[in-house]
Amino acid sequence: MYYCRMKKILLILMITPMLFISYNLFASFPVELNDCDIIILESGDEISVKVIEITPDLIKYKYCDKENSPLISVNVKQRYSIK
Repeated sequence: MYYCRMKKILLILMITPMLFISYNLFASFPVELNDCDIIILESGDEISVKVIEITPDLIKYKYCDKENSPLISVNVKQRYSIK
């Protein structure tokens, strides 16, 4: 009985560090995050944007692929959803 219990404890002690090592290896790789939002309009058009501000009447955004694009507004009633 003592041998069986000791065997389980040794197995746990051997496996636990491997779990932490493998987790840290995968967690250390850089992850690309997509900072773009997608506005789906009532017409069905999808726009890839960075939403700056949402007010009760307007959604203000910039185009995602153009860093220096002007601030553009669309009426809230024209949008279907935002992802």
